Amino acid sequence: MINCMTCTSNDVIFSLNGRDNCFLDILKKDLNYEEVNKSLSSIFLKLKEILKGKGIEYSSLKHALTPSREKIEILLIFDRQKIDNPGYGQVIMDYLFQNLDSNGTHTFMCGDYIDIIDNQDLLKSMLLAELGIADYEKYYKSNQFYFIYINNVSESLFNKLKAKLGSFSPFVGVINVFHGSLLKDYLSFILCNSFIKIDKCILKQHPDDVDNDVNELSGLEKFGYTTKSIQDVYYLLFLSYKIECTQNNSDNHFSICALTPNITDPKKMFIKISDGKFNYLKNEKTGIMKRLNFLNISVNELEEKIKNRIENNYFFNLRICSKDNSYIFNIILEFNTNKKYKVLASFKYDYFKNELFLITLY
Repeated sequence: MINCMTCTSNDVIFSLNGRDNCFLDILKKDLNYEEVNKSLSSIFLKLKEILKGKGIEYSSLKHALTPSREKIEILLIFDRQKIDNPGYGQVIMDYLFQNLDSNGTHTFMCGDYIDIIDNQDLLKSMLLAELGIADYEKYYKSNQFYFIYINNVSESLFNKLKAKLGSFSPFVGVINVFHGSLLKDYLSFILCNSFIKIDKCILKQHPDDVDNDVNELSGLEKFGYTTKSIQDVYYLLFLSYKIECTQNNSDNHFSICALTPNITDPKKMFIKISDGKFNYLKNEKTGIMKRLNFLNISVNELEEKIKNRIENNYFFNLRICSKDNSYIFNIILEFNTNKKYKVLASFKYDYFKNELFLITLY
């Protein structure tokens, strides 16, 4: 178990990725939750030690590993048929990094627009709808498109990339994927975590049979970047960003297990909002409650609205608070009234009361 002296960023597990993670499935098959908890805690502490040996503080990765309400996420779309090179991904990345600010921390997720649902018509309509165009004359098949997904992007960087990439012939367009959509759900299933950019440093994964004192190259060194790499088991578990998804691919029971072996399926837990907290939200957080159209609802209705959205999203900023040894985490909730709004909610996990207790909503 992680022993938190204070609730600082050094004590937080920013995110744990258990989506389709065979390593965790194998652990759970052979071990009980107490043993899984000990294993995860050991791996996490070892991860921080390895990163520190490479000159990277785990705390510096927060914005690459957690969703934000202030920064956006973007999807860059490229037509790889316009690139006469089997290494089209590196060609695209090279052009992108010639025009990317050296400062900033981001996760990069990449991949072809593959068809895992056997429905080319739907894939085409999803992409064109988000691009805001009626048609793409050279559209042949979905996997002709190569995607780069970047998180923690400012509006100024978004506009800069859109302008700079406009002269690159394979560039099709860029989509702001801050809010949920059918396309964003689909991306969460097909894109792979490629690397993290921390200012002028690239952090990537390498095979588990390669020692952690080795740093494999990324191909971006020619642009002045230093590359550090770490074994897959550490990267996939604790350094892989998760795209928000409204579909049922939750791995929250593994996230909780990183803090405690006392596990209840979050989908079966009650959302609890105290009368005092509810009155505070209505009287002191009037602006956000008004935007969400929640001013005239009851506490039970608010609990139900939160529960309906918490089931298919993920927990992040996992920590143990020293004040009462409670288990706390955050989640981003999106509500659609006249327009889409995102709020950040913090919860305390209580296994014995079978509830998630709302701490704050903003």
